[in-house]
Amino acid sequence: MNSKVFKSLLSIIISILLIYLLVININLKKVLDIILSFNREFIAIFFLLFFIVLNLRAFIWKTLLANISNELHFRHLIAGEGLGFAINSFLPLRSGDLLRCLYISRISNLPFPSVLVSIATEQLLDFFTVLTLGLFCLCVGVKIAINILLLPIAMTIVFLTLFFVSVFIRKRFEHLKIKFPKFWLLIHPFLSLTRSGVFKKVFTANILCLLLVSLGILLLYFNLLGKILVIESLISTFFINIGLLSFGIWIASKQYGIDFDDATGIFFIYQITIILVSLSTFLLVTLYDIFATIKAKITSNFSNKK
Repeated sequence: MNSKVFKSLLSIIISILLIYLLVININLKKVLDIILSFNREFIAIFFLLFFIVLNLRAFIWKTLLANISNELHFRHLIAGEGLGFAINSFLPLRSGDLLRCLYISRISNLPFPSVLVSIATEQLLDFFTVLTLGLFCLCVGVKIAINILLLPIAMTIVFLTLFFVSVFIRKRFEHLKIKFPKFWLLIHPFLSLTRSGVFKKVFTANILCLLLVSLGILLLYFNLLGKILVIESLISTFFINIGLLSFGIWIASKQYGIDFDDATGIFFIYQITIILVSLSTFLLVTLYDIFATIKAKITSNFSNKK
């Protein structure tokens, strides 16, 4: 069996299993009532917040790919991010990242491995950002179980090791660019991050993304409970880049006395909003491209007739 087909089937099976385990442990009627009772204004604000996050993520991606190609259209990067978020919302194993990599590679003719390295770089930086916010919470006296941060710590060690090695490579062996252009093109998305200006821009945008999503989850908590749970929403966002937001909300529900069905309602509202924003963004960009292509063909045919 083709490995891609096998991975897709495995993702679907795992997703179905997780949904089944969730359904048998919640009161579906109560969760549905919670979802329907949510204030539409709050959801609309969260919709807008996540659209801003989508643009910031596209900016991060464009910055990482800038030294490979300056001809990338920003709308395609937003569409790619939207596709990735939408697929990752209901399929595990980061299947959406592979699809957005394939999408950008096909639409821009960039080498697939180079785009994949840019996504891997983005993900490593995500863990570094999560760890930064986690350590901030610990420093201000927030009680967080250290095991929450074990994966970000491990991935940050990998990130920092590669980062300092790449600084050495970039400064000492730039002649590799001429001798081994294909290899240079492959690793360049990560090497470009070693330039301090690039790192500052990407890291700042990443911190902003997490804070905006945290604000969105804070609004969902407030809509449901009528009180502001700042730290709880921040802790929940730690799990976004790890792909376990539901676990983050579950921890908040256990630690701060939030009803599990209520927490599940927040999780579903979050996921539904993400999928709607992401898919609608991807579809709008795709439709724009289709109409632009049709318009260009009509204009070309009209010019040829003249």
